[in-house]
Order: sequence, then structure tokens, then C-alpha cells
Amino acid sequence: MRYKAYFSFKVTGSDKDYWENNLLPVLMMQVDGGAKRIIDFRSTNDISLVSELEQARSNQNMILYLSATKDHKDRKAAVDLMSIRSSLMSMKTLLTVERFSGGKMIEGISLFAGNARMELQPENAFKNTLSVWFRLNEIQIFTGKVVSHEIPWIDDEL
Repeated sequence: MRYKAYFSFKVTGSDKDYWENNLLPVLMMQVDGGAKRIIDFRSTNDISLVSELEQARSNQNMILYLSATKDHKDRKAAVDLMSIRSSLMSMKTLLTVERFSGGKMIEGISLFAGNARMELQPENAFKNTLSVWFRLNEIQIFTGKVVSHEIPWIDDEL
């Protein structure tokens, strides 16, 4: 099996969306207070992945390691995330992990947080990788086939 993970976030205000960044590649993730491990999406397995997402839900946090992109979307995201953290704003977050076999996408699993805040300022973790620590609330986990990479943000009524 092979995995690809993407992170998206959206900050909303009373009448205006402040920031929206979609489909940032995620290299690794971990949970503070969970199992003492880092999930590397290049070399994980189903059990470790689902266990870590469940740990993120129960411990209400996750640390993501966002990798660099060729189109420099990662740089814009880094600047946006630092501004959001400085302003202490909350956001909606979506971590989507796709599972591939034989080059075909089989299914996906997503962790959605309707209310998330960054605990620390995003920082450079190691070569071309940004670490971002989130406190999560209003968490839901979804599984199924990823039909589109368009992000249909879950309405506030849910």
C-alpha cells in the first residue's frame, strides 16, 4: 500500500473568509499524548494510520509536518499560518489520507476539525518541512472513496 496525505484549512470571520489553503502535502503526523510515534505517510500501514487518527481525536491535537511544493503553495501557507497564529484565530481543518494499491486510489480517510487553533507558531522542523501543532475541537473522522480534491467545507450547522 502507498499513502498520500493532504491538509486544508479555512479561517472564517463574520462576513468574510480570511484565509483558505487547500491540498498542502503532508509528509508526517504525530499526536501529543498518544503513542510515541510519528506516522510517515511514505511508509506506514493501515493499523498505525487509523490508530494515530483515533489518538488525534481522543487527545484533541495533531502535529503535521507539511512538505515543500514546487508551486510554492507551501510558502504562502506558512505565511498564512503564522499570521493566523499571531492573531490567535481559529479555523476549520481537514487532513485527508488516500490509500493506493497498484497505482489506483482505493479509499480515503479524513479527519475534520470544525474548530482548531495552533498551539505554537509554525516552525521549520527539518529541511523544507514546516511543523504545525493544532489543538482540535468538533472532530469527525470520515472514510470512503475520495471523489474530488475540491474541498466541500462542512457547514457550521453540523
